[in-house]
Amino acid sequence: GTTVFTRLKSKKTAIIRSIDAMSGKENWSYSVPALFDKDERAGVKASPVVGEKNISHLVVFTVSNVQDGGSLVVALNKQSGQEVWKTALAANTVSSHVAVYDKSGNAYIIQGDESGLLTMMNALTGEVVNTLDLGGKIDGSPAVYNDMLVIGTCSSKPKMYGIRIE
Repeated sequence: GTTVFTRLKSKKTAIIRSIDAMSGKENWSYSVPALFDKDERAGVKASPVVGEKNISHLVVFTVSNVQDGGSLVVALNKQSGQEVWKTALAANTVSSHVAVYDKSGNAYIIQGDESGLLTMMNALTGEVVNTLDLGGKIDGSPAVYNDMLVIGTCSSKPKMYGIRIE
């Protein structure tokens, strides 16, 4: 995925691409209108989630500072690049999201944003299933081990959180 910065001049689009590793040819691309950001915080800043288990057919990206404001989490079919779902978030985000899986193999995406909101989505549908306000800007990516998510905020009073995922 690309960012939206001065070198793009008037082009204000983040582009997500699938590239064939053996030939270097582009398999598909997906575009998201985004706003210019002089601090390079617009477009695709986060690492994608390459789905496993019940989302093994998906790859999930977050695009920050989209044209309509806030961020967009979008799930694409790995093979075709077709959009499967998209979920708008009110705030910008540069933090990578993570996938967590329950014992049945059902996937959930967890994304932090600059307003301090941690959002959990059903990874098959994009439906928001839970939110948690951490009270401080989230720039760093969460870490997950078993049922524990660890994440920090970076506001004037930064905090580290250990959150049990149920």
